[in-house]
Amino acid sequence: MNIFTYGSLMFDAVWARVIGVDYAKIKAGVYGYRRRALKGYTYPALIPGHADDFVEGVVYLKVNRKDVKTLDRFEGEYYQRRLLPCSLADGSSVDAGVYLFKKEYHQMLADKPWDAGEFESVGIQTFLAKYKGFADTKRIN
Repeated sequence: MNIFTYGSLMFDAVWARVIGVDYAKIKAGVYGYRRRALKGYTYPALIPGHADDFVEGVVYLKVNRKDVKTLDRFEGEYYQRRLLPCSLADGSSVDAGVYLFKKEYHQMLADKPWDAGEFESVGIQTFLAKYKGFADTKRIN
């Protein structure tokens, strides 16, 4: 299965820490969704938006079933994986599993978009320092 990532998992160091396997990947995006920051967390949420909203990210290609299950555990109870078309730079599209933020947790949304640059300069260090795998399956900030 292809997996679209739009937050922390877009970054090689995070993907390597969570999955440990280097899959082929391509830049992609999804229309009709918005990427939002979450109150008190370094990772984002993807929520429905307007038809012309566009979120850029990365699609990892042909992720095996075991690693998809690992991603399901990593994303946890706040997210639900759904198959969506992802747009590629050449105008084509590819279907991919996308982790959407569940509506019942929308009170956790911050009033601003998630900032990939801020995550890259600050948040990724917090993630890499705290994330130790699935001995403890609780989310980290």
